Amino acid sequence: MYGKEFKDLADLRSRGLEWLLHFNGRTHGTTRKVPSEVWQEERLKLKDIPEFIFTLEVRNADKTGLISYEGNKYSVPLEYQRKQVYVQKEKEHFSGDGYLYKKGNLPT
Repeated sequence: MYGKEFKDLADLRSRGLEWLLHFNGRTHGTTRKVPSEVWQEERLKLKDIPEFIFTLEVRNADKTGLISYEGNKYSVPLEYQRKQVYVQKEKEHFSGDGYLYKKGNLPT
């Protein structure tokens, strides 16, 4: 569908579905299998994922670039001064906006 133009989102979805039905119904050149048939087999083996794999928490960085997390203060890059930072708790550290922070004495 590269290079195609679409009237609107509905047109894109409609033409995309046509493309999927056409190509997923053909025998694949390498595997010699029909993708839509393989999908019917594979989907039975899939497991449900939890609604939330992880939870992001919001912290507000102060004017000195510090956030409070579970009773401790952590510095964040100065570009986050006075901005919101999203953090994720993990086993040995927590991460925020692409940076890792060592947890110190945080409970696991």
